[in-house]
Amino acid sequence: MGEKLLAPDKKGEASIILGELLKSTASNFPEPQFRVRIEKGKSIINPHPFEIYTNADGGGTKPEIAERLFDVSKDPEEFESVVADVCAMIDGDSARDGSFLLGITDILDVTTANKDIVKAVAKGLGDQARIGQFAILNGETAELGYRAPGYGGFGINLNAVGFNLYVPEKEITGERLAPGQIVVAFREDSIRSNGLSAARWLLQYYYAVSIEGQRERQNAIKDLVEKAGMITELVRPMMHKLLGDDFAHGECLPWHEKYPEIAKQLKLPSRLYGPIMYEAQGGVFGERKVDIVAAAHITGGGIPLKGIRMVKGRNLGLAIDHVFPDPEAITSIIELAWSIHPDKDIFIDNITACEEWNRGIGFMVVVPDEEEAKKLIDIAGQHKCEAAIAGEVIDEPAVKFHGHTWRYEH
Repeated sequence: MGEKLLAPDKKGEASIILGELLKSTASNFPEPQFRVRIEKGKSIINPHPFEIYTNADGGGTKPEIAERLFDVSKDPEEFESVVADVCAMIDGDSARDGSFLLGITDILDVTTANKDIVKAVAKGLGDQARIGQFAILNGETAELGYRAPGYGGFGINLNAVGFNLYVPEKEITGERLAPGQIVVAFREDSIRSNGLSAARWLLQYYYAVSIEGQRERQNAIKDLVEKAGMITELVRPMMHKLLGDDFAHGECLPWHEKYPEIAKQLKLPSRLYGPIMYEAQGGVFGERKVDIVAAAHITGGGIPLKGIRMVKGRNLGLAIDHVFPDPEAITSIIELAWSIHPDKDIFIDNITACEEWNRGIGFMVVVPDEEEAKKLIDIAGQHKCEAAIAGEVIDEPAVKFHGHTWRYEH
């Protein structure tokens, strides 16, 4: 009878690498009572006397930026930072509600389980879990082959589920919102996951109208005529690829090779605000250090949409100042648009930019007065996050920001 020694396949190796995170991050949460206990490979949390709820999110299309840079550099470290955006989405939504993120479970989809890339993802997850003070509870890695081709032949997508401790006494509801209250903003240097599709669309368009892009299209048309011989059944799919969906979504255009610095700026990791809010809340059992009235996580829709969502229940509004500079990626994209066409608003106007991107503010907190605002700003500073008074609550159903007003119906 034959014998065979079974060794882990690529997916098995990936599971082993990511599995080590269960052990190394189990004690991250500050209060031991709610830390993870690992039994027979299972992550167990006892939330007593509270309850746990889950939230889920992903990194959007930001992994494509890493895929593009990896296609040039061949450096697996390109994938470390994109993990931050998945964690930031989970962390920010939890902190906005006044809950406490205990841990996340990740779902990693790849074309093939490249060991070095999986190690980079694992390192990124471990770093974010340490910064965010939560555990990596479990995960799943799937090799999807041609179903996840990505850019340049390797694709990656990362989603996660957050497990949050719900403490009724610490819940942030916005019920005490009132005109004149102070808004404190936390700075963000990344455009976070939301808004990447708009940024990529603009960059692929800029590339398409450049000399390089025009030359590429001319060569494609030349190949079309020479190789297809103008046979209809061959011409149609080739023209579709040249001018259709692929072109519209920038899947084929190598804009990152023409604008490598912007690509690097777009890949900057997003900030986690949970640890700041944890301390401001006094942790699970302690007294609040800051009287927090309401909070908003500035992601898709920017300050107009997320600001309205925060105050709409009280029929109030916000007047917000542009207290922080735009993330460098946004500045670069807008300046590039202006350099291409004299009409500065033809590609991206100021209103659309506010609705697509956070414009330098990743999180907002409403407090009763300037004294509470000062406390919160000091705590943020201790976590190496710049914060500032950015405006106030107004008695009007509107958000005013960057010289524009967005109104909503009662």
